[in-house]
Amino acid sequence: MMRPGFGRRGLWWMWWGFGIFAIFLLFARIALLLLPLVLLGALLYAFLKH
Repeated sequence: MMRPGFGRRGLWWMWWGFGIFAIFLLFARIALLLLPLVLLGALLYAFLKH
């Protein structure tokens, strides 16, 4: 026997959590791809600034 107000709302919250997790994974992947470029850019900037 399910508790009242859990069925559809629980599924909805599960979908929300999954979507947020997928977006977080996407941002993490983009950040990992951009991190070497950002570090390289910072090194170049520091080298050219001197």
